[in-house]
Amino acid sequence: MNLDDILGKATVTKTGGKKSTIPLVEVDDEVKELITAYKQVGEKVDSLTAKLKDIGSDIIQKATVAREEFMVNTGKFIKSIKIPDTKNVPATIVWSNWYSKIPLDAGTELRNTVPNFEEYFEGKVEIKVTKDITEENLKDLINRVGPDDFAKFFEVDRWISPTEKFNEEQHKLSPEVRESIQDLIKQRTPSIKTK
Repeated sequence: MNLDDILGKATVTKTGGKKSTIPLVEVDDEVKELITAYKQVGEKVDSLTAKLKDIGSDIIQKATVAREEFMVNTGKFIKSIKIPDTKNVPATIVWSNWYSKIPLDAGTELRNTVPNFEEYFEGKVEIKVTKDITEENLKDLINRVGPDDFAKFFEVDRWISPTEKFNEEQHKLSPEVRESIQDLIKQRTPSIKTK
């Protein structure tokens, strides 16, 4: 029995959602005006949010370079840095050890590119039951699960995930290696704390 083959048969590709069935109801003019005002304020908020996101992206890009230089120069891993504003009041930028799922088919490329692959990455698996399990279904599952029936009962999502060691030591990788894997490994956007 090859576990990879069994899990591969049960791997599910996610698809889009359903069309809305929410009814449109009639309301008085006051509620319509409130909805219009809400949408207008929402558009302004969206515009400001987009601007804030752009500024934040610029900050994070420059802060990431400063953080990596600090870690390379000191040999120390740091999760956060502080950067002062024009009034010398610092903002804190925090990086998390959370990355987007790396597809399994990228494993070979990572294995061939990143030294210490086995220490820096690990396989992850999430299994979901595909239907409600009644007592009868559970008995059936216990009696029937095997390589040919696995996908009937389970949905599988598999990926590669960077380890804590990778998070702490990625700055030690050569610039060429870091550049070659940057499209495969997406770390959660760091947060910027100003208070």
